[in-house]
Amino acid sequence: MLTPFLLAAQLFLGATSTYSPSDNPVVKLKTDPTNLVSQLKAKAAKGDGEAAFRLYKIYLEDQNEPEWRSWLQKAADLNNAEGQYFSGLLLYENDSATEEDKEKAIKYYFSAAQKGNADAQSTIGDGYYMGIIGEKDFKQAAIWYQLAANQNHPFATNNLASFYERGLGGIKVDQEKAFKLYLRAAYLGSNYAQTTVGKYYMDGDVVEENKSEAFAWTWIATENKSEYAERRIEYLVQDLTPVEYFKGRKRISEIKKLIEQNKIDQPVVFKKIDPEAAAKRSKAEIEDFKSNLAKAEKGDAEAQCEVGRLYKNGDGVESSDKDSFYWYEKSAKQGNADAQCNLGFIYILGNSFVRPNSEESVKWFEKAAAQNDKYALGSLGVAYEEGTGVKPDENKSLEYYKKAADLGHSTAQVSYADHYFKKNLNHSSTKEEDEICLKYLKMAVQQMDPEAFLKLGLYYITIKEDHVEGLAWLYLADNCFCRRPSRLEYFWNTASPEEIKKAEKRGDKIIKELLQKNKSDKAK
Repeated sequence: MLTPFLLAAQLFLGATSTYSPSDNPVVKLKTDPTNLVSQLKAKAAKGDGEAAFRLYKIYLEDQNEPEWRSWLQKAADLNNAEGQYFSGLLLYENDSATEEDKEKAIKYYFSAAQKGNADAQSTIGDGYYMGIIGEKDFKQAAIWYQLAANQNHPFATNNLASFYERGLGGIKVDQEKAFKLYLRAAYLGSNYAQTTVGKYYMDGDVVEENKSEAFAWTWIATENKSEYAERRIEYLVQDLTPVEYFKGRKRISEIKKLIEQNKIDQPVVFKKIDPEAAAKRSKAEIEDFKSNLAKAEKGDAEAQCEVGRLYKNGDGVESSDKDSFYWYEKSAKQGNADAQCNLGFIYILGNSFVRPNSEESVKWFEKAAAQNDKYALGSLGVAYEEGTGVKPDENKSLEYYKKAADLGHSTAQVSYADHYFKKNLNHSSTKEEDEICLKYLKMAVQQMDPEAFLKLGLYYITIKEDHVEGLAWLYLADNCFCRRPSRLEYFWNTASPEEIKKAEKRGDKIIKELLQKNKSDKAK
C-alpha cells in the first residue's frame, strides 16, 4: 500500500518512492550465525542505530512482527536515517493514523532527509508538490528532488525532469535538460521515465525521431509493469517498419545490459529548439480552445465535444473533469455519438466529478451504438457479457461484439472470436464456427492486438495441434508487447530445440509480413 504522499504523487508525476521488504535483502535469521544477532544487540544497546536497523531487517525477513517493529522503533530512536524513514512510512500508511501520527511521520522524514537519506528527500519533495506539508510549494519540492537526484534516486530524478519539462518550482523550461534527466532516471529503473524517453524518441520534437529507440524503451517500461507503456506500445508497434522493429529488438538487449552494469552510454542528438516556435504552438493551442469554445457556446455539438476533450486532456486550457463532463453532456444531448460514447466511458470508472454508474454508462453507449459507434458497440458487448449495468445476455453480447468487430474494433474481434474458441475447446463447434474464430483473430492481429497474438498461439497449439505455429504467435506476443503468458514457459519447456528454432524463425517472418502490410495500407 502506498502512503498518501506517495500515492498522490504517483498519480500526478507517474513515479514515487515505494518500499517493500524485498528492497532490503538480508540473510534469513535461521541461516545467520548464532552470534550475529547477539553481536548486533550488544552494539544497539551501546547506541548503534545501524545495528538496530540491521536487526529490524533480519526480523522482518524472518516475519517476526513484534521483533521487527521493536527494532525499527529502536533504530529511529537512535537517529538512524533509514530507521526514521521506514518508521515514517509505517506511521503514515497506517489506515488508522491520527494527525499526531502523521506529524510524527513527517518529522521522521525530515530528520532522515537531513542526514542524506534519498528516499526521505524524495518523499518530502512529493509532500511539497502535493501540498501535504503545508501549502503546495514547487520550489521546495524542486530543492528536495534535486538533493535526492544528486544521489541517483530514480523517482526523484524523474520528477525533477518533469519540473524542467514544465517549468515548475522557479525552474525555466529546458527540454534538453529534462530529457537528460529522464534518460538518467530511465537507466536507474524508473518505468515512468523509460516510457517518457520512448515518447520523446517517438515524437521527435526534442531529440531526433528514432522509432527503434522508442520501441525499445517503451518495451522495457512495459516489462517493468508500466500501464501507460502497455497502452502506448500497442499503437507504437503498428507504426514500425520491419527494419525499425528488429533494430528495436536488438536495442532492448543492449539497454538492459547497460542497466545491469549501471552505465549510461547513449549518444543523444538534440534538435534545435526554437523557443518562439514553442511559444507559438502554445499560443495556437490556446487559440484553438477559444475558437472551439466560442462555437460550443453557440450550440455547435461537434465543437462542444471537442471542448470536452480539450478540458479532459488539458490542451490549451487547464484540465478539468467537471468542465469536460459539462461539455460532453451538452454535445451528447444533441446526439453527438463521440460525446455519448465518452460519457459512457466516464460513467464506467467515474472521475473527480462523476461517480461510477454502470446503468448510466449503458444508456449513453446505447445511444452511440445506435449510430454505429464501434467503441460503444464493443462496450455494450462487454456490458452484456459481464452483466454490468444490464442483465447478462450472451446472445446480445455476441450481437454487439460482431457489429463492433465488423466495424474494425480489434478488442471486439478478439472477444467475438473467443466465444467460438471456447466452443472449440469443448469440442462443440462446427467447421464454420472454427473458421469464424480464425478469421476474426487474424483481423485483430492485423491491428497488432496483443490479446489476438496470445489467443492465436493457444488456438494453433490446443485446437490445430500445430506447436510450431502456436509457439511462433506466443513468441511474437512476448517480443512485441512484453506479454509473456504463463503457458508460454510450459510450451517452451516441452518443445524440442528444433521446434523452438522453427517457431522463432516463423515468428520473425510473420511480424515482418504484418508490419509491411500495415505500412502498405497506410500508404494507400
